[in-house]
Amino acid sequence: LNRKTKFTMTTELAQQQLQAAELATVSSAAFLKRYSVAAAQRELRKTQTAIACATSCTPVLATMRKMYGERWTAAYIALWIVNVQDFFNVSGKMNDAQVEETAYMILDDFWALNVADIHLVFSRAKKGYYGQLYGRIGGSLIYDWFRSYFEERCDACENRTIRQSENARSDNPVTDDRATEFIQKLIQNKRIDHEAR
Repeated sequence: LNRKTKFTMTTELAQQQLQAAELATVSSAAFLKRYSVAAAQRELRKTQTAIACATSCTPVLATMRKMYGERWTAAYIALWIVNVQDFFNVSGKMNDAQVEETAYMILDDFWALNVADIHLVFSRAKKGYYGQLYGRIGGSLIYDWFRSYFEERCDACENRTIRQSENARSDNPVTDDRATEFIQKLIQNKRIDHEAR
């Protein structure tokens, strides 16, 4: 595993441990009701960035595998794959064995991702973010979507943590442009008040 992968997985370990305790009280049927593909699509449609997904507190694949088993978790991922195939309505669809194998590949290699991440990958694919489909959809294509997204997510989480660390060491931590603008206005107003006296 590369540095970024280890970094992302380590920083999310605490979140996974909390989720394991929470999911221990939720049956697989209740989970599917709450996080069905349709329910997740409705609830997460405004979750549009890797950072938003990372902080979404949706269940992580590794935690789901621990609580409900590997087979069940792979079947959950397969539901998303079938959904994206139906959306594209392509003639060259994957058969059940290909869907299952792709689901296991995703679970094995991207186990640190959560339900919000899965939603974002497939939502982006539907919008053409990863390129146009030419009448076929296959496991390697879907796997490439996840590989590309995972790299982006690792970079985004690493950069966020670096910024948070830098801000913690700063006398005046600034986390975004709006905060910078607000501070500048305060300084300007203070100068005006001081000059008026």
